Amino acid sequence: MNAERDSTLEQQARPTSPHLQIYRWQWTMLFSIVHRATGLYISAGIVFLSFKLLTLAFGDAEYFSYIVMFGHQPIFTVMKVVFTWCLIYHMLNGVRHLVWDSGAMLGLVPARASGYIVAVLSIVLNLLYWI
Repeated sequence: MNAERDSTLEQQARPTSPHLQIYRWQWTMLFSIVHRATGLYISAGIVFLSFKLLTLAFGDAEYFSYIVMFGHQPIFTVMKVVFTWCLIYHMLNGVRHLVWDSGAMLGLVPARASGYIVAVLSIVLNLLYWI
């Protein structure tokens, strides 16, 4: 009984971790959240890519069925464009994190500026890819 009471008192004495209601919204938070979201989208896109490669391995008829199902619908074209943007953004932001790991650009102004550069550059590179 005393162990339960001591455990409860110990948990109450511990400081609680801050959460989003305490933190003021910052651009670096948004860039971090987008980085995680692009990673999730890439994971989902790899499933579609694997399905495409699998149908290609099974022969022409199966691959043609895949193309009919997913190849020419506008929503899947949009999904492919978003997928390539996610790949580009995730890669550029990963390079940004590698630069931070080296100890460079850790200040508030350089971190924000590098986030803007990554965002704009990812859009430009995606447009160039699809053009």
